[in-house]
Amino acid sequence: MRRSINQKAISLHRNVPYNWYYRSINIDKNLFQKYVHGRRFSEVGKIIEPTGGKILDVGCADGMFSNVILEKSQAGSLTGIDVLGKSVTWASGHWKDQKLKFMVADAHKLPFKAKSF
Repeated sequence: MRRSINQKAISLHRNVPYNWYYRSINIDKNLFQKYVHGRRFSEVGKIIEPTGGKILDVGCADGMFSNVILEKSQAGSLTGIDVLGKSVTWASGHWKDQKLKFMVADAHKLPFKAKSF
């Protein structure tokens, strides 16, 4: 059962551009998308408190939220995981902060030791 759910989720996400959030805010000329996504990042940024330490971003996509979370939280590091390799590859190449790391992983089978984050 779980495998079919994972495959369905991956299939749905493959129809979305690998850098969807970044594109929506910085490239596309759709003003509605630019406003909606820009507002989401702004509002999320307002509620993140400084935490330090390590953060795991599950479903990081193109890393836009990861970047906001890292900046606002002042974390020592942030690891973003996503099931879509193209998004992870794009995020890894785009975001140059040494505190950000992106990898392909399944949230149902995290490749980390307990209490890593």
